[in-house]
Amino acid sequence: MKAYRQQIKIDDPNRVILTGLPFPVGEEVEIIVQSKRRKADQLSRIQALFQKTQQLPQVRSISEEEIQKEIENFRNNE
Repeated sequence: MKAYRQQIKIDDPNRVILTGLPFPVGEEVEIIVQSKRRKADQLSRIQALFQKTQQLPQVRSISEEEIQKEIENFRNNE
């Protein structure tokens, strides 16, 4: 699937114009509109969650070897 991202500023909330798209005439595409502000808020919340969970005692006791094994198991669908 080919993906293309274009950032624009909303001038009219009833109409959005996309120009210069890299798709041929007749190509079916899916359009997703997402606010950058919401994306930034989500990122901030996720970063705060990571910082909080990294401070948990049970997380601090995990070795590098255990982390590597977990990654390998995940990649091997185990």
